[in-house]
Amino acid sequence: MNKLILNVGLIGMMACVGSSLYATELNNVFHHRGKNTDLEFGKVAFYFSKDPVITRLPIVTTAHDGVLYNQENLILPKVVVHDAVKDIIQRFNAAQSREYQVTLEVVKTPTHGLKMLIQYDPTKVCVTYELFESIKQEKGFIIRFYNKELLDRMSKKDKKLLHVCKNTRLGVVVDCGHGGSDDGAVGLFQLKEKDVTLNVGRELARLLHKQGVDVFLTRSADVTVPLDRRTSLANARNNADLFVSIHANRSARSVASGVETFCLDTGLFHSWHTALNEVAVHTLHNHMTTLCEHSVHLAGLVHNGVLAQAKKLNNTIVDRKVKHAASQVLIGSNMPAVLIEIGFLSNEQEAELLAAQGYQMLVAQGICDGIVAYLRDSRLA
Repeated sequence: MNKLILNVGLIGMMACVGSSLYATELNNVFHHRGKNTDLEFGKVAFYFSKDPVITRLPIVTTAHDGVLYNQENLILPKVVVHDAVKDIIQRFNAAQSREYQVTLEVVKTPTHGLKMLIQYDPTKVCVTYELFESIKQEKGFIIRFYNKELLDRMSKKDKKLLHVCKNTRLGVVVDCGHGGSDDGAVGLFQLKEKDVTLNVGRELARLLHKQGVDVFLTRSADVTVPLDRRTSLANARNNADLFVSIHANRSARSVASGVETFCLDTGLFHSWHTALNEVAVHTLHNHMTTLCEHSVHLAGLVHNGVLAQAKKLNNTIVDRKVKHAASQVLIGSNMPAVLIEIGFLSNEQEAELLAAQGYQMLVAQGICDGIVAYLRDSRLA
């Protein structure tokens, strides 16, 4: 299909709406793509300052090159798009998919707001809409595009398909948080999150290679990689079994410290609309539940692995537990995924440790221990 189109010609409408307390700001847009053999062809996630009002108009069918496409219009009144989102908009505009098309338009009539046009071939694509609250407490709205053929086969419990889908590969995507123009958190001693995560990620890749695991780094240098680019690269790899994102924390409270790990849970998402039948909905629910269960298992092993290694130098390290949260890289991954915050750059003791190569190596070893244990458990399952 053609490139995704985003009309920003009316972005000046913000001058009319201004910073009204009644307006909803569009903070971000991400397009996460999968392979055409994945259950999810892709997903588009929107982040708003508060819950958007969404009106869905009746589906219209149009013909193009002999194919009948569904067109769905969503109207979001009083949505403001600020200048800071322009670069994100341009990236979204450049994204494209053969399976579906999303068009966004900032409009003035019948009211100021945002209009979404979603187009897809209903014989090949199924669409669902969900609401969620992000890890940054933004209000999220996600459109998921599913492979209808694969979903139908899964719904019928195709034994041949289930056999083919059984995971026997050993491949891990290591995501070193931030990078390039994005420093991430900047803590004491001017320590930058992007530098710490890159050092830990590189060491983790080295350790996993020694274990015979194929590793792909979303970045191996100090470069800028958009969040949806990271997950799209991961999803495109044939031997990607896991996605592990490495980050470091910062807090206004200098006493805040410790390690915490995040993963998804099905309870984070609330269905806004779906035209799927009950069997398909049940199949998708089972699929997402299984994916989340694997993520929880991986998160626990990685989290405990880091704590065990970190305590060799910091016996008082705080266990901030495994938590459920809707981080963008976790949402975008089509595989079990975790995000680990390895310490607080704003805490003097932890900043000193995180700046030290020896401690970075211990953290990498802990993550490696957790991943290897998960892969071992997966082979035994």
